[in-house]
Amino acid sequence: TLILCGGCAAAESSGTGEETRLTPEIAQNPPTPTPMPTGAATPNLAPSLDSDRLFADVEALAFDRSSAKARLRAQDYILKELELAGWTPELLPFDGGVNIYAQKAGTDPSAGAILVGAHYDTVPQSPGSDDNATGVATVLEIARVLGTTPTPRTLQLVLFDLEETGLQGSLAFAAAADRTVLKGAIVLDMLGFACRTEGCQ
Repeated sequence: TLILCGGCAAAESSGTGEETRLTPEIAQNPPTPTPMPTGAATPNLAPSLDSDRLFADVEALAFDRSSAKARLRAQDYILKELELAGWTPELLPFDGGVNIYAQKAGTDPSAGAILVGAHYDTVPQSPGSDDNATGVATVLEIARVLGTTPTPRTLQLVLFDLEETGLQGSLAFAAAADRTVLKGAIVLDMLGFACRTEGCQ
């Protein structure tokens, strides 16, 4: 039986219980792997993100989004970008606000769904570039790069309203969601800046 490990190689002889070490020439010169055929394509496992689009989304949403009128402006932008990416978003009204929801079916109906979300409102008198235009921009970029990419699990996108006033949008969505199909959730918040000092964020 040949046993290989990083920096070592040994062979056990059968029946004697004695270990026979490979010669230094063999140990130091292992067989060369068979090269890939010329022109063979290297599989691209990760979709390509566009940093310019991410920054453009953050800049477009960098305004006080605390009032109903301002949140409507943000809703219009989000809806337009999701539609351009090939999604069919829908509005989910709740008491005082509106969540935005879109879904892309997976290739395996038994695999369930993954949710990716971010809130789009701000506290008063804040442009909300970090909190949370960065999260919304990331959800929109995910919509663009995965909108035409088959995934085993269904992908759900949610943009929550009124997070800054008691998590109202996410609580309303969670109360009505079908949790039997949901296998995980990724909620994005303040991705543009990190402070490690206690209490600074």
